[in-house]
Amino acid sequence: MSTTTVILIFLAYLATLFGLAGIAERKRGKTKRWSYAYALSLTVYCTAWTFMGSVGQAANHGISFLPIYLGPLMLAPVWPVLIKKIIRICRAEKLTSLPDFISSRYGRSRSLGLIAAIFLVIGVVPYISIQLKAIGSIFSVLTGKATDLSVPFYADATLLLTIFLAIFIIVFGVRRLDASKSHDGIMAAISFDAIFKLLAFLTVGAFITFGLFSGFGELFSRAGESMSHISSWSISGSGLSGWDWFWLNFVSMCAIVLLPRQFHIAVIENKNDEEVDKAAWFFPLYLLLINLFVIPIAIAGVVLGVPGGLAGADSFVISIPQFLGYEGLAVIAALGGFAAVSGMVIMSTIALSIMIANSIFLPYLLKSVRPTERTTADLSKPLLRIRRLIIFLVLLLAYGYYRGVAAQFSLVAIGLVSFTAVAQFAPSVLAGLYWQRASRKGAMWGLILGFAVWAYTLALPTVLGASTTVSGLMEYGPWGIEFLRPQALFGMTDMNPIAHGAFWSLFANVSALVIGSLYSQTQPIDITQADFFVNHHKYHNRETEDYRLRRRQARVGDLRGLLARFVGPVQAKRMIADFAKQTGEAPPKTTENASPALLLFTEQQLAGAVGSAASQTLLKGIIREEPVQLEEVIGILKRTHDAVRYGLELERKQTELEALTTQLRAANRRLQELDKLKADFISTVTHELRTPITSVKSLANILIDSPGLDGEQQLAFLRIIVSESERLARLVSQVLDLQKIEAKQDGSSFQTVDLKELIDRSLASLSGLAKEKGISLSTNLVEEPVYTFGPPDRLTQVMVNLLGNAIKFVPEQQGHVQVELSVEASAHIENSALALIKIKDNGPGIAPEQQQFIFEQFTQISNTEQGKPAGSGLGLYISKRIVEQCGGGLALDSSYDMGACFVLRLPVKTTVFEHTETTLLAETNKN
Repeated sequence: MSTTTVILIFLAYLATLFGLAGIAERKRGKTKRWSYAYALSLTVYCTAWTFMGSVGQAANHGISFLPIYLGPLMLAPVWPVLIKKIIRICRAEKLTSLPDFISSRYGRSRSLGLIAAIFLVIGVVPYISIQLKAIGSIFSVLTGKATDLSVPFYADATLLLTIFLAIFIIVFGVRRLDASKSHDGIMAAISFDAIFKLLAFLTVGAFITFGLFSGFGELFSRAGESMSHISSWSISGSGLSGWDWFWLNFVSMCAIVLLPRQFHIAVIENKNDEEVDKAAWFFPLYLLLINLFVIPIAIAGVVLGVPGGLAGADSFVISIPQFLGYEGLAVIAALGGFAAVSGMVIMSTIALSIMIANSIFLPYLLKSVRPTERTTADLSKPLLRIRRLIIFLVLLLAYGYYRGVAAQFSLVAIGLVSFTAVAQFAPSVLAGLYWQRASRKGAMWGLILGFAVWAYTLALPTVLGASTTVSGLMEYGPWGIEFLRPQALFGMTDMNPIAHGAFWSLFANVSALVIGSLYSQTQPIDITQADFFVNHHKYHNRETEDYRLRRRQARVGDLRGLLARFVGPVQAKRMIADFAKQTGEAPPKTTENASPALLLFTEQQLAGAVGSAASQTLLKGIIREEPVQLEEVIGILKRTHDAVRYGLELERKQTELEALTTQLRAANRRLQELDKLKADFISTVTHELRTPITSVKSLANILIDSPGLDGEQQLAFLRIIVSESERLARLVSQVLDLQKIEAKQDGSSFQTVDLKELIDRSLASLSGLAKEKGISLSTNLVEEPVYTFGPPDRLTQVMVNLLGNAIKFVPEQQGHVQVELSVEASAHIENSALALIKIKDNGPGIAPEQQQFIFEQFTQISNTEQGKPAGSGLGLYISKRIVEQCGGGLALDSSYDMGACFVLRLPVKTTVFEHTETTLLAETNKN
């Protein structure tokens, strides 16, 4: 394929981007932006490094390419929280770049913003250069001509496409001065790039995996034969240690937020929180998809013996179809690679142009203008021209780096060096968001030392690696001091160069940040900005004490004139009028002094156009700032202290109120439960009382209406009436007992009770009934007396009820009931004992599904032979309540068809002395 044809294909693709961007710009403000445009634009992270370099890395070093994508995936769970906080801060402060963010956080320091911008340019330009290298590789594969860097630069097709990319960026990326406004045209083009490069990569990957081979299985089996240089597809086989993987993951995690293009898209181009939530799951999914066929393509390139071998593995995505004669597929792959390049270059140069113009050029431009002319000189057009010029300069600088240095390294090698450079901003950003004590001096020294170590351990070896005249420094260190070797600093020789450089640079960075922050004095503006960034959630209005305290004054006319220099006179007038309408105030007159809120509004609008630090410089020309008296400072601090104390008091009251509300709800639920239980109880008692009453009434009516009944029939009816009356009396008596027990109003006095006597007395009272039914009674009691403390009559009632139930249920003439008494140690109270009384019978037992209901009110267990037994169904419930009031427990141990065993446990009074003492004490209290 000829060079001209390839250039025309790429120009056609650029023309498509022009068309899409133009349509999006025309519809700007008229239609809602596509909801996935933001999430797709974030995938500009996947550059030519992803589309081509990952395959080359996999072919040479196995799965060592994965940390670049695992880092962002690990950050995904906290992504919404972190990014939303940064977005809200930048939106409130009208920040436009990462240096602007850092400058604003640390006291709006212009020098700190300048240093950050310079360091970012140094770190990112090499990254842009490898994208241009990728264009050269694509040309080389499609045209079949090896990349020749000896040709003059003006004859290089890569430079030609770079210039066309610059034109596109200038047309659609530098249309307006306010950089805080979203670029809908650019976002549309980047979204198209994201979709196209993913589809192109998946198409090539699927064709190779399932078209040329029978699937993943065949490819991996063939890999064992052809890729002997990779010991295994594992972490150990990648040639990296766990420590190396950690640092590669960490720098990738930093890059996804702090690369200028990523920060610009994620923060500046964001329109609402919904976009962030959608990106939190969409972006990780995209990363998984675009890495799906990386290893299969790498294996296929080696297995098929594609020309160039492992040295040209970066181009396997395009060279495999080209080598096999599938030119159409090769063109699709080449356009996918170009899409990955163009997206990255577009967003990076836009972000860098804003950053360089506002943080580097503008301060010096303002210095060249007289202070009296800063509010009258029209700076909007010069600034736009500067940004456009910067785009050309950045791309030319990247092209020069590509020709001089990057061409000799892999895409991944240069990319990781840039990632480590960007990671130097992580300490100052995170500390700025979550550590209020972090100061501008600490941030500045952290950045300076971190970048110095980065330059020595990574940037310097990269540059020197292209030279053969100064290799001694790498081998022996400066002045022959080996422990100062750039890639083996202080004797650390067992680390990957990237992990080594990341560790030492970030160690120096964090140490300087912490020490500098702890041992430096802060200015009032540092304190207020720190509080705003760290505790942003409590600021609903930026017109806070620091603005009133500073007592800044400026005329409305001067503010409007200053705005007009950047947005035009008509727009400036409209902006101030709209602001007054939003705040509910009358439009201010030009001769009036502006309110603190209007001053802040003007400052934010200027910050959106020229950056935070430059806006401060511009406002100094028109603002009069009066000195603050000590009494005013003390007054404001006192009001703040009172407000804080009042807030803490309110918080305490609220906590108490919430606790009280919880208690009241619980009490209300308990009352409702008791009310329901009461209603259920009354309903059940009414039903139980109605049965004997109905029986008595019916039989009495029969006796009245049938005087002719014989004497034997009448006697039978009268016996039933007496029986039902006795049943009714027992029921009423038990209900009254139950009411007293539940209300804890039982008149029974607690005394010491001899349990052996209690058992003997209860058995004697029921011996006649047992003898009548032919049921044997036996005991197995301990020899010594066993005492407990409780109401004797009630405990006798419990024992008689349990024995009576046993006699009732055992078979006549064959039944047997045994009572056992023993003493066991208490499992809950040390040095105490429990009396254990077991009433065993050889009756039918109780089915397991019925045992859970046996102690409930009005519950009776029917017998298949005897039917429903006589009684109220309250006996066991009352017995259990009596035993529990004595501090004991009543339980059932029964196996169906094996008899029942009721187990009664009561606290033991173990000595006669204790028994006598308790009895005397009770009698004394009674008297």
